[in-house]
Amino acid sequence: MVEMARDPLVQSGGAYSLVPARPNTQNIAADIIVISNWVKYRNYHCSTSRTLLIDASEDQKKAYKALYGCFQYCVSQLSAGKRIKDVYNEGVKYVRDHDPELVKYLSKSFGWGTGCLENERLLEINGENEATIMPGSVFELNIGLEGMSNSKMNYSMLLADTLLIGAEGKTREILTGAVSKAFKDVSYSMTEEEQPKKEEEKSKIDPSVLKAGTKALNDVWSSERQLRTKDKPQDLAKEAIRKEHQKKLMEEKMSELEERLSSNRIGTSQKVSKLRKLTDISSYDSPSQLPPEAKHGNIYIDSKRESLLVPIGSRIIPFHVSTIKNVSKTDESGGHSFLRVNFHVPGDGAAFNTPLGFPEPKGENFAFLKEITIRMNDPKTVANAHKVIKELIKRLKVRDQEKKEKEGLVTQKTLLPLTGKRPMLNNVSIRPNITGKKTSGTLEGHRNGLRFTSGKIDKVDVIYENIKHAFYQPCENELIVLIHFHLKNPIMIGNKKTKDVQFYSEVGLAADDLNMRRRNLHDMDEMEQENQERQLRVRLNNEFKRFAEEIEKLAKIEFDIPYRELGFFGVPIKTNVFLLPTLNCLVNLTEIPFFVVSLSDIEVVHFERVNFSLRNFDMVLIFKDLTNFVRISCIPSESLEGIKDWINEVNLIYSEGVLNLNWTNLLSKIKEDPKDFLDQGGWSFLQEDSNSANSEDDKEMQEDSEFSPEPEENGSEYSEEESDEYSEGDDSEEEDPGTLPLIS
Repeated sequence: MVEMARDPLVQSGGAYSLVPARPNTQNIAADIIVISNWVKYRNYHCSTSRTLLIDASEDQKKAYKALYGCFQYCVSQLSAGKRIKDVYNEGVKYVRDHDPELVKYLSKSFGWGTGCLENERLLEINGENEATIMPGSVFELNIGLEGMSNSKMNYSMLLADTLLIGAEGKTREILTGAVSKAFKDVSYSMTEEEQPKKEEEKSKIDPSVLKAGTKALNDVWSSERQLRTKDKPQDLAKEAIRKEHQKKLMEEKMSELEERLSSNRIGTSQKVSKLRKLTDISSYDSPSQLPPEAKHGNIYIDSKRESLLVPIGSRIIPFHVSTIKNVSKTDESGGHSFLRVNFHVPGDGAAFNTPLGFPEPKGENFAFLKEITIRMNDPKTVANAHKVIKELIKRLKVRDQEKKEKEGLVTQKTLLPLTGKRPMLNNVSIRPNITGKKTSGTLEGHRNGLRFTSGKIDKVDVIYENIKHAFYQPCENELIVLIHFHLKNPIMIGNKKTKDVQFYSEVGLAADDLNMRRRNLHDMDEMEQENQERQLRVRLNNEFKRFAEEIEKLAKIEFDIPYRELGFFGVPIKTNVFLLPTLNCLVNLTEIPFFVVSLSDIEVVHFERVNFSLRNFDMVLIFKDLTNFVRISCIPSESLEGIKDWINEVNLIYSEGVLNLNWTNLLSKIKEDPKDFLDQGGWSFLQEDSNSANSEDDKEMQEDSEFSPEPEENGSEYSEEESDEYSEGDDSEEEDPGTLPLIS
């Protein structure tokens, strides 16, 4: 890490000192400005000084050119095997030959050796030092003119650079030479020179030439408005190459779609909604199973059978808790209490949260019970019934959620332990957590899988055959280093089903200084803390990299490393994250929920809201099943060209438009008639829309097409699977007039 060895020093206005001093409090004057900087890297020192000339007089310009010439001459004389005093004496001789009056203003020392010590006086460049310059030594060449004056002001000048001496016969290297010292680069004029006004004869211009020039200028302005950032020739050439490649990819995609259509592989992936049929829900098989505690004239709750028993007329009618939407109670004066029970009914929007299949109504006497209200004189009984019913509903929801989590689970093979030495990572944490808090433990590689153990009970096994993608992400501009596995089939971690498992270590903690003290650049405690964190970062990166390489050899798994230079910000789910492309995926592995999309699953990429008047745009990834899609929103507009280059390089088709499209309806139309979709050109309508977004004729043509883009009315769409995965259950007790079916 580069640190400041001294405070930067800026001198002007007649107050100069060529010896390092404290900065003064005067404002910078527009005359001779001397700027000096001292830095160090890993305790090795380096310095540089420059002189700026503002509205310099002729004698000041002459003095600076002599100083610059002397400096360049001394640089050429600093070489291995030469005595130090010879360098100084030859520099003085150079000034005497070019301007003898400046010799008395020359500094008595032309610099010194430097390194771990800022100023090595044994290697000071003066006229008495007999030491010999050795190869590999480092010098600070520091030459100044001090104490000069003219009729207006006193002034000094200084030039300094750090030089590395090469072997004998080889040139020396100026380590700080990137900032120019040439007169034309350091001399500035703050006053405009008055140019003599010359009368010019007005030339007669041919009106046809003027008209042609005006048209050409308008064409240029129009082109700039359309292309904006694409006005450079190299950008136009790049865009032409991309379009040609996209054209070839579209031809290949059409052939692929025709092949998939012939084999009936377009639009065949459909989600089957598993509904619990109302006719399959039964509290009791016969009246004889009713509990004897249930009495006429009073309600009874059978917790074992999860049923509410209500006396209606001369009979006791059971209602299963799964048919109840919500329940509420009301207390009135006079000791009366009301218990209101709402049921799910067909057409009720809330029924989607509790999937029930309702039978078709048959006959005039077929009806669904929507709600019942029970009036009782015992408030305690009503309050107890209200509480128990709510608990049963909650328990049923938890059980259904656990059942849903376990759907789609595939039984994994048994882990085969590897005896002897095996790949191991100690003190790593797992995400998602096994329990409700952070879980740390050891990750080991075995014959057919990995095992994470924490304590004596908690363990997680990941079988190699179930790994679809593996990632190793070092801690570059992050607080964690991680290894991440995206699985083919989900596994259970704790009580949660997941297809992403991550093992990580924290490099540092983001903390605030509670004392609110001002940070000091030279605070030794902070410097030591930064040094320790840097060493920890390197050590953890090496450990995780070594583990990944050992697993690659053991399991024949290739680890992807994200390309940070290709990354961009966007909102794939709920929060703005930094998305990183890899060889096979687009990922975000540092924020929860994780985001991993396989490039091989993507059918086409479409950019929405692409308009140079907007600061960001959206990117939609349509998957090959033509059922699901992912919208990444709020991507900065400056990332568009880089994303296009990346998508083009991975051989994916992309298009762009100015509107958000209703992809749910669009994909459903494609699946309804895929042959018609192909006959109308497949995905080419998106590219045509990109090329002619401002054409009214093209808009009319698109309206005639069944698959023309439609503006989306309700903003971003998320697939049902994503919505279920990242949303929490709604325990709302709000009453709704439409509720559950019951009796026929």
